[in-house]
Amino acid sequence: MQALNSRARLFPTSYGVVDADLLFATGVSSYWDRARHPRDDRNGRRSHDEFTAFSVQATGILNRERFETFLRTLPSNVYRAKGIVKFFDEGWSSIFNVTGGRSRVDWLAPADGNVFPCRGIMIGKELLPIQSRITREFEGCFELQGECAAK
Repeated sequence: MQALNSRARLFPTSYGVVDADLLFATGVSSYWDRARHPRDDRNGRRSHDEFTAFSVQATGILNRERFETFLRTLPSNVYRAKGIVKFFDEGWSSIFNVTGGRSRVDWLAPADGNVFPCRGIMIGKELLPIQSRITREFEGCFELQGECAAK
């Protein structure tokens, strides 16, 4: 697995059974608590995975090539990213999804002419020191400033 994706996290399983909390990212920290015996830190607290998240939002229309490069080059401590964006010269908005270093962008047809704001969320570990850099790189993908609505 590591040869296919060096950023992929490996978890021990039995016959491919994976805890739902881990699979759907609802309780990764509790999974690790059950899977191993964490040592106490100097203050007597149990150690936990400390996930952080932040959102990015802007108005404008993205350059698709720059944005896909941005997704591919996210730091390895960004474990998950997702959101809605609008690309220059494309009629519909798109949803993007990054998991374990793999990214995917799919069209999102608006129902009843709804307009989606351009926004995303980044989830990972120790993101606060690099949040402003990631936000700047996201903003560097914009082709045009203005509404993120379909033309």
